[in-house]
Amino acid sequence: SRIGLPCLYVLQENMPEPNAHETIEAPDGENRLVLLYVSMDVPGWPPDSAADFHSLRWEVKSSSDWQTKIELGYPELERVLGDQALVSRLHSFDPDLGRAIVQFRTTGPKDSFAGEWCLYTWRDWDLLNNREHRFIEISDDIFAHPQDAFAAKCEADAKAHHKRIAEQGGGAKAE
Repeated sequence: SRIGLPCLYVLQENMPEPNAHETIEAPDGENRLVLLYVSMDVPGWPPDSAADFHSLRWEVKSSSDWQTKIELGYPELERVLGDQALVSRLHSFDPDLGRAIVQFRTTGPKDSFAGEWCLYTWRDWDLLNNREHRFIEISDDIFAHPQDAFAAKCEADAKAHHKRIAEQGGGAKAE
């Protein structure tokens, strides 16, 4: 059996403004991680039915709006993961550690029919240094959450950490 799925790439001039595809807000209410996509026009597909990765953005609340702390797009991810690397899903985000559990899509070698295959993986990503902290697993189902117990432990540890800070009067909100 083959691991991976056929990849679709759509290159479009005059890219539209990116929009939030997925957002995780940290328990402190002061940080959030936003997965940004851009809408794509694909001939034969209904309007607004296709989108492509734009960037992964860590935002910090500043008075009444959000300011970008870190933004990782294609160039930043490709330096680490290779050609056509992108973020496809978010699972969790810990601003205190500067890390997030994210699903990446990377391309594999062309098959005998010249088709390109994508590999989806869950990784614990160091956002501050743009590097993998820990590989978690290959995604058998691109729409499922990671099954690795480590991902669940990271999330539980982050919640416990925020609860301790709130109990000590550190200003973080407990969930």
